Amino acid sequence: MKIGIFTETYTPQVNGVVTYIQNFAEEAERQGHEIYIFAPESGKEKERPKFTEFRFKSFQVPFEKNYRVSIPVSVKNIVPLKKLKLDIVYSQNPFGIGGFLGQTFARIKNIPILYINHTMYSEYLHYIFGEFKPPKTSVDKLIRIFCNNCNGIIAPSEKIKNYLLGLKVRRPIRIISTSFNLEDFKNKKNNWLLEKYGFNKNQNVILYVGRIAKEKNIKFIIKSFKLIKEKIGNTKLFIVGYGNEIENLKKICFSLGISDSVVFTGILERKDVIRAYNSADVFAFSSLTETQGLVVCEAVASGLPVVAIYDEPFEKIVVDGYNGFLVENNINEFSEKIVYLFQNKTYLSKFSINSKKISKERLDIKNQIEETIDFFNYIITKHKS
Repeated sequence: MKIGIFTETYTPQVNGVVTYIQNFAEEAERQGHEIYIFAPESGKEKERPKFTEFRFKSFQVPFEKNYRVSIPVSVKNIVPLKKLKLDIVYSQNPFGIGGFLGQTFARIKNIPILYINHTMYSEYLHYIFGEFKPPKTSVDKLIRIFCNNCNGIIAPSEKIKNYLLGLKVRRPIRIISTSFNLEDFKNKKNNWLLEKYGFNKNQNVILYVGRIAKEKNIKFIIKSFKLIKEKIGNTKLFIVGYGNEIENLKKICFSLGISDSVVFTGILERKDVIRAYNSADVFAFSSLTETQGLVVCEAVASGLPVVAIYDEPFEKIVVDGYNGFLVENNINEFSEKIVYLFQNKTYLSKFSINSKKISKERLDIKNQIEETIDFFNYIITKHKS
């Protein structure tokens, strides 16, 4: 099958959508499918991309320097692609390349377009519009119109399916959880983080991985860490990623007197992110805007116990009391659970083993690709009939 992935988010950006695209494309190719990527240019692309790529002119988003947008996208962008034959358009976004260009290409070529809803866009408007963001109802309307002009939609979780149904999306929706190649996470536990940043190895390590942004609620983790440090002194918090909230969070750390125990690593290469997972003891997560939480899945695949604020997408990968804890939006409860794990190493070890078990059962990308291709075939057949 020839699959065109149309996206406004791609390398060299580092985020969950880019990780999903790369994992999907690599495994789909291993299973014999042809992948074509349609994405914004950035001027920093690799000379030899892994897949056949078509890059389009873009500009930097005013309020977030790591994001680029290919707007306006015109029909002229289709002209160089007129001889290209695809079986399906796989849209990753409802706007720009993923939206207008993807739907226009599908219409001209008379092939189906399928959309995966990665993001709760109403929670991310400040990246494009700053403080002058449009009402959420306008974004919801855009999502509804776009989805109803697609042939099918993939929802990474029940939460997203219910969200789309609430918007009166009438196209077929299939829940397919995001997964990845578990082979990447088979490394043994190490002290890479502590050694890299000059700490002795007799430290407990709490890890956060992801974008450093307001909607990720990292301030909650930092305030919880203050309480953890008061009970267990030999503990460090590592925050891996980049975003426009870093300086604000550093100020909070300073005001709480914990700056010497909190490390902001910035963006790490993929291999080093995996090393970070393997050198942590507990993964902490406090976002409430996730469609699935890819980094939580990666932490589980790495064998980490997870402590997170309860959100529906986490239910199948973090089983409360089995491989982690899902708690209320309460700093005291959150910190107490982490302290409990550090004070009860038997449970820390048991939860780690259980995370590995869950990853084998639920996070193998081979199953995800097979489910996705099956849905593609269903949509293609329905489109032809």
